[in-house]
Amino acid sequence: MALCSRLPCEVAWPPVAGYVEPAKCSLKGLQHPHKRLPPVSVAKLRKFLLRVYGFFTAAGARLHIGIDDLHYAALKEELRRTFSDRFVSAEGNGLVGTVSPNSVEELRDLVDVAARHAVPLLARGAGTSPHVPLAVAGLQVSLRGLQRLLALDPAAGVAAIEPGMTWGALIRELQPQGWMPRVYPSSRAVSTVGGFVAQGGVGVGSFEFGSIRQSVARVRLLTPQGELLEVAGDDLGSVVGGEGRTGLIVEVDLLLQAWAPMEPLIAAFNSVEDVERCLADLWRQPLPVWSIGLMDQAAVSLQVSQGAPVEALPKGRCAALFSFRCQDRKSVLPQLRGSILGAGGRVSAIRGTHDQWIDRFMGLQALATTPVPLQFSLGLGKLRPMLRALRPELRRRLGFEAVVANTALPMAVRFFLLEPPRDLAENVDVAHELLSIARSLGGQSLPSQVLSAGSDYRTPRREASTE
Repeated sequence: MALCSRLPCEVAWPPVAGYVEPAKCSLKGLQHPHKRLPPVSVAKLRKFLLRVYGFFTAAGARLHIGIDDLHYAALKEELRRTFSDRFVSAEGNGLVGTVSPNSVEELRDLVDVAARHAVPLLARGAGTSPHVPLAVAGLQVSLRGLQRLLALDPAAGVAAIEPGMTWGALIRELQPQGWMPRVYPSSRAVSTVGGFVAQGGVGVGSFEFGSIRQSVARVRLLTPQGELLEVAGDDLGSVVGGEGRTGLIVEVDLLLQAWAPMEPLIAAFNSVEDVERCLADLWRQPLPVWSIGLMDQAAVSLQVSQGAPVEALPKGRCAALFSFRCQDRKSVLPQLRGSILGAGGRVSAIRGTHDQWIDRFMGLQALATTPVPLQFSLGLGKLRPMLRALRPELRRRLGFEAVVANTALPMAVRFFLLEPPRDLAENVDVAHELLSIARSLGGQSLPSQVLSAGSDYRTPRREASTE
């Protein structure tokens, strides 16, 4: 996610999360203990010295960095005065430092400081999703200080939430009041509301309710000019899934569902083709299934090696997790079992709670082997062709998890390298290869494009009782 302070320079919006292109402007001026040099003096000095020493020589590069360091030293000094210990300076890694505002007013102060110093703001959530390392200097803003449940409207079934609140904390606060989110990420314990909304995520509950975009009623946004805007309706498409390009999310109004205990059912299949046959059958039925997650054989083997019961997740087989409300058991179970058995699968005996199985079915991200995301959306029946199109050598290096979502392209697939790449370039090459295959099958990359405004979302199968 990235928010660029547009004044006093223009910066192209980033093509991927966390990446900000260099600002095409000269420095505003240098802070000095006794005086501030006028902007024109700094610009002329820089131009002259870089012409003399050469930008691409070692001396020129050191000079270029030295001038920027003086500029950022002044910025850091102002940040320490304004935010005290809530500013943490950083050296290297493309970061000036991290600021953690505790209020919207402080966040506005930060936007003003960044604008005056022509420094991009880089908003981060909990960092649970893969992201590309920063390419240029910027100032990271952590919204974890804004983590309150602001209001709950039981009549409308809507909660107003600050962006730094984790989904786990939100679930704990809502449950005693009889509510729960309609959709949330599998990494609910640490993922933030703002981060998941900014990415336009799909996750637990998406089979019934679609992406998080379908559960956002309104967003309050802080623009690069320091203005607070309320965004709702069709305009939400520029914010939900926008990864911070239009501003910083400071408040989210979420549509909720009545709290209900969920029952997990695990099915094992011999192949991805069998899984897709089962899903195609379920897609045609109006069953009140809340969530569906998938793992391939490599992911199953990893989970078993980490302690998952082998009787529920037999090695060498694909697995699917179906979640539904306990109150719907009698209406769901017979048809669900029929779809599983009809596709050649078998229902597994399981132990453990629904939440434990959610964690097991979305656990590959914890490997931290894939810094550049390999996430794609596909139509039903397109996962198997994509796997067939992979080079055998590459397929052996990959595992995947998937969520089935009530969106135009229902299969949200997240691939992982089973071993860390030699370097970032290797990871990027794999991403390009997978994206090319996905596009040839009518798919696209996640999270941005498939969740943008105007997508051909189907009507949710089941209306929430809170709407």
